[in-house]
Amino acid sequence: MEGKFIDLLGQEQINENKGQWAVGPLNPIVIGAAGDSHRRHKCLEWLDKQAPRSALCVSFGTTTSLTDDQIIELAIGLEQSKVPFVWVLRDADRGDIFAGDEEVRRTQLPKGYEDRVRGMGMSERLVPTD
Repeated sequence: MEGKFIDLLGQEQINENKGQWAVGPLNPIVIGAAGDSHRRHKCLEWLDKQAPRSALCVSFGTTTSLTDDQIIELAIGLEQSKVPFVWVLRDADRGDIFAGDEEVRRTQLPKGYEDRVRGMGMSERLVPTD
């Protein structure tokens, strides 16, 4: 949590005479040893092969939804840029954030897109956050 929010919580009398501590993050960090059978995520392996500071990461987070037209335009722009990229395109992306679960759709990229950008860029549905 951000420091100012921790300070704000500290001002509240939630539990008198009891302290509050911010703990975390508690994500386990696993560093693979030589010969380790656990491979890194394919997008990290791909990024390792790119020149330093040459790749673009495109991610709109969890609160932004894109329409099909916006996804297609972004895909075309990334392809035409010729810049190495990793595009995090979540399955949850959809044009109507108020639609019910039955409206959730898998985002579709232009036909043949992934073949055309293979080697230059990649779109991933889920990427590691560590």
